[in-house]
Amino acid sequence: MQIAHIWHRLTTTRYARSLEADLALERAVVTRLDAVIAQHGIEIGKQDGEIARLRAENRALLNSILGIAGVPPVSASLDDLAATQSQNATPPSVARTANHSRPRANSTPHVAAPTRRRSWPQIHRLLEFESAQKEKPAADPLPPARV
Repeated sequence: MQIAHIWHRLTTTRYARSLEADLALERAVVTRLDAVIAQHGIEIGKQDGEIARLRAENRALLNSILGIAGVPPVSASLDDLAATQSQNATPPSVARTANHSRPRANSTPHVAAPTRRRSWPQIHRLLEFESAQKEKPAADPLPPARV
């Protein structure tokens, strides 16, 4: 045994040694829990990124299907836009000095759906629907009853 170890055993009581052992055990447990929490934080970040990617992919697929049917596209939700803007945002003080204006009361973004190019069959179908609506008489939708 080393002299420092002998001196430590002589100067500390059994109770103090047990407290030091408990403290060392608690430190090990806390260190392990910190590592587990950090790992969970990394996994949550990865899942958030995956969720955003899947939402964008689903919106693109839906807009593709709607485009085939001749329906205007679905715009991005405000939550997705807020997430995108928070990633690319500048601090409010910098934005205010750059624009030389006060912050607006309504800061929700104005989303305009992009104009979709239509195919000739879609345009023709739309024109047919419009002309059919114009040609319909304003008569009773049910035919007269036969007696």
